[in-house]
Amino acid sequence: MRLFRALRAAAPNLSEIQGDLFSRGFPKFYETYYFFSIQRPGDFSKALPKLVDGKHISSLAAVLGQWKDLDKPLNESTKEKTVTQLSNALIGFSVFGLKEIERGIQSLGKGPALVGLGETESGKYSLEKSDPAFYTGMKKDGPKSLFDPPVTRWDPLFQANIHGVLKVAGSDKDQVESRLKQLKEALGYDSGVIVDIPARSPPTDALSRVDGAAEKRSERLAWGREHFGFRDGISQPLMRDIDSDDACKTNNFMVTPQDAIIVPQDGKAWGHTSDTPPGDPSRRPPWMKDGSFLVFRKLEQHVKRFNTLLEKHKSVGCKDPEQLAAKLMGRWKDGTPIADGEPRNPVEPANSAPVNLLASNNFPAPSTKKDSRTVCSPGAHILKTNPRTPAWSSSRILRHGIPYGTPFIDKDEPRGLLFACYQSSIDMGFRKLQQWANSRTFGEGASSLAPGIDPIIGQSKETAEGGQVKKEDAMRVWKDDKGADFWGKRTEEEGLGPHEPVVTMKGGEYFFVPSLAALRGVLGT
Repeated sequence: MRLFRALRAAAPNLSEIQGDLFSRGFPKFYETYYFFSIQRPGDFSKALPKLVDGKHISSLAAVLGQWKDLDKPLNESTKEKTVTQLSNALIGFSVFGLKEIERGIQSLGKGPALVGLGETESGKYSLEKSDPAFYTGMKKDGPKSLFDPPVTRWDPLFQANIHGVLKVAGSDKDQVESRLKQLKEALGYDSGVIVDIPARSPPTDALSRVDGAAEKRSERLAWGREHFGFRDGISQPLMRDIDSDDACKTNNFMVTPQDAIIVPQDGKAWGHTSDTPPGDPSRRPPWMKDGSFLVFRKLEQHVKRFNTLLEKHKSVGCKDPEQLAAKLMGRWKDGTPIADGEPRNPVEPANSAPVNLLASNNFPAPSTKKDSRTVCSPGAHILKTNPRTPAWSSSRILRHGIPYGTPFIDKDEPRGLLFACYQSSIDMGFRKLQQWANSRTFGEGASSLAPGIDPIIGQSKETAEGGQVKKEDAMRVWKDDKGADFWGKRTEEEGLGPHEPVVTMKGGEYFFVPSLAALRGVLGT
């Protein structure tokens, strides 16, 4: 299988790519995902060009310009930066939404080949053949292939048939609400072209949406922490001609061909050839160029369970709960990789500059050879989801999640992460990484390591039905700083033992985020 493709010869048209599709994504403190149903598909298609021409949907060029402004030096007199009042928006469609759009195009006499769902007259284009996971949808694919809970255990909002999503992010709630109102008006919400999904997802009170908010550290638009207390969004793929030259030079190990995230001209995904199961991306219709697949999942975090798990620190050779937490994640809570030793900045002043941790995340993956040493266990979350081996580089994804719910005090309530990731192939990206997280092994063949499932997001048959992580699935924790105890016979002391899962998937969907050219062209009228 060919794993690497050359970087694109031509620079991407940043004015035609939706704005969240790069390492830093939308600047945000607040974000909402509004899910909708298309009721009058012909009128909906007519509205899409207006959505683009009215600049309701943000281009990557516009978002890069916002970041350039936000990155200007701090005001010398106050040492603070006044946040520009801003908002950005993105639109995506499930396969069911694309089928509705196709139906609307057919009603206008334009023919089914424009969307490329199912076999066309020539038999060439077929999303069923090119992207089977997307075509199937998360409700069928997740429980069958990823040990997701049965759909009956999902939040009511995600049990419904969702056609599309509007992702709106901004500097504050008022900015986001105003932008969402404009988008809904442009898509004909008031006249019934689109309608709400008549269901909720707690703790968000409103129908048809979920809301999230990032920790606000001073007045900068920067990533905060998720509910277990870890800084999020550190190791992101970098793309030349999109991310800055300085970033790509400093963190060269994370430079990733654009084809891994954004669908290229020929439709193929990076490292995904026609002989690579389960899909053949060469069967994608041409309008998908410069788009990307969005995986959205609502992940409920059980902080009390996580803290209870950390009480096992002595049994696995950790000096305190914080060290065990670091070994489970692969990083200390301030973001310092455990491979670097102690945390660099365990107590961060509110106005402190974020520590640049990207370069220090370039540590080696574990080897199956006994003389190999790395301090990060192969079962740690950051290695399970980014194995740092050439064979898995083609499965990198862009992650742009945001926490939801109130901070934990003393009891578990609905709180967690609105997980969102982008890739040019769900089958080669998220889906492969989730299956990797669900596997007990690290590596392939008889010599592979067996560190257990991902302790954060790993799922099993038992957890899907609300049960515990079994002893044989539980992560094995390296006891010392060189992993020397890992090679001994498996004992109860080396493993975490049975425990409650610390994350529960509460629903989601697969979406495609088309280019602005596709919205005003093939998908619009």
